[in-house]
Amino acid sequence: MRINAIAVALLISCAASAESVTTVEKTQEICSAAAALFASGQYDRAYESMMPYWPLPKEELQNLGYQSKAQLEMLGPRFGKSLGAEYVQTMRAGDSLLRHVFLIKHEKHALKFSCSFYKPKDSWLVNTIVWDDKINTLVGSGG
Repeated sequence: MRINAIAVALLISCAASAESVTTVEKTQEICSAAAALFASGQYDRAYESMMPYWPLPKEELQNLGYQSKAQLEMLGPRFGKSLGAEYVQTMRAGDSLLRHVFLIKHEKHALKFSCSFYKPKDSWLVNTIVWDDKINTLVGSGG
């Protein structure tokens, strides 16, 4: 069974309510912390941890956490116990877009977890969080 990807893609034109993040290293720290929370089953806290950098209402972020929890709990024994998050790579597109990718490791399978950041001017904003079970996409075209 394929897991439906939870993806939230937003183009944010005004970051008045978001904290300023000016380095790529800080974006990786933010995503790494969210991936660790996600791996520990704290889905709502994973999304909420992005709140200062992603100007969405708290309720929307909590809803994403609840949706993730509902989908992943259905898979329970198929994936096995969580083994944590592992950093995989950072990809950049020009000077204004980057994505950090992590594996959320389980005993029997892994999930791909990624955070995309957009830099409209001088600071990075969370733009998208995506998780799915399409881990083959991380190792070439492997079908």
